[in-house]
Amino acid sequence: MIEEFRRAWHGCAAEVQLDCVRGSAASVARWSLDRTQSILRYFSRAPLQVAEVGEHSPTPHEQSLQHIAACLAKGNRDLARAHAQWLVKPVAIERLLRALEPVSTGPAKLVKVA
Repeated sequence: MIEEFRRAWHGCAAEVQLDCVRGSAASVARWSLDRTQSILRYFSRAPLQVAEVGEHSPTPHEQSLQHIAACLAKGNRDLARAHAQWLVKPVAIERLLRALEPVSTGPAKLVKVA
């Protein structure tokens, strides 16, 4: 998910290759990641550190985003909300969670949980 998020963040959405989802689910995944990056750009608590496409190590902000998505995938919305508080202003927490739901729990699921 982070690699696809990086593509959206850096404006490479046209290049997004979603191997795990097809058709309308791929469109929903793209929308979800585009919406997530828009919310983070507008409502973030501080300038986000997002690595370039192809980097191996996730930044602390990317790790937090992964934690939020994993918590949503496991059905733990309260913990997802707690992680989101670190990334965005209070007014945007629910917006961020709703934006991430399609790639965390829905038909466009890109999040793998262990």
